Amino acid sequence: IPVSSLLAAHGQIFPSSFGERWGQWGIWPATDIESAAGYTIDDIRLYQVLNDIQIVNIASPAASNCGPSAATPVQITIRNNSPQEITGVPVRYRVRGSAFITETITAIPARTTITYTFAATANLSAMGPFTIEAIADLPGDSFRENDTAIVVIYNQPLITTFPYLENFETNNG
Repeated sequence: IPVSSLLAAHGQIFPSSFGERWGQWGIWPATDIESAAGYTIDDIRLYQVLNDIQIVNIASPAASNCGPSAATPVQITIRNNSPQEITGVPVRYRVRGSAFITETITAIPARTTITYTFAATANLSAMGPFTIEAIADLPGDSFRENDTAIVVIYNQPLITTFPYLENFETNNG
C-alpha cells in the first residue's frame, strides 16, 4: 500500500511516527453482544505488491443456469495489481476436477481489470452440478492467495413445453 505516495498526493508528509487508527461503527457490534467493548480485527497484513495477477471471479457461466451446452464459453475477470504491465499471463480452467485447459493472455496493463474468454469451451450439457476452477499461474507471482476462483453451477433442464408437470419420482426435476 503506497501510503507515502497517497499522503504526498494530498499535500501531506509521511512522518517518522506514522501510525494506523482502526475503528468500528454500525448498528450491530462487531465484538461482544452485551457491552460492545473492544475491537475485533484479525489477520491484517500490509505489503507492497510487485508482481501480482488476481482472478477476481468466474464471470461466465453463471452459477444458476438452464440448459448450458456442450460448448459453453468460460469467461474470467482478471486483474493486474502490479505497477507495471505483465505479459504472457498463463491462465487455466477445469471442470469437475478434469485436466486443466491452459491458455495465455498476451498482456494486462498495470493496475487494470479485464475480462478474458477462453477459446476452449466447456461441456456442461449433462444435468447436475459442475465445479469450475480458474487459476492465474504467473511465475513469480508475489501473492498467490488471490490466484484461484471457483464456482459451482447446477445445470437444470430447460423447459420448453408447457404446461409442464414434474412429479419428482423419476429424477430431480
